[in-house]
Amino acid sequence: MLPAGLEEWEERKPLAATMNWRGVFWGIDVDPERIKKRLKTGYIDVMVTSLDEALRILKNAVRKGEATSVGTGWKLRRFNS
Repeated sequence: MLPAGLEEWEERKPLAATMNWRGVFWGIDVDPERIKKRLKTGYIDVMVTSLDEALRILKNAVRKGEATSVGTGWKLRRFNS
């Protein structure tokens, strides 16, 4: 599952994905504080800062058949064309 953000109303999705579906969840949010909050409350298992690290954790969980949830915080950048 890959949602668009981890606002208050989205906070239960990581828990649902790992408990009910035995799947993997990757939450990406522009505000790292939201991810830290979900980590403290147990809704996210791991917080990482890089795409490569998140993908490594998720691939390993899928390969092992384990449920996990990963949160990644990225700041939006403005690109001029």
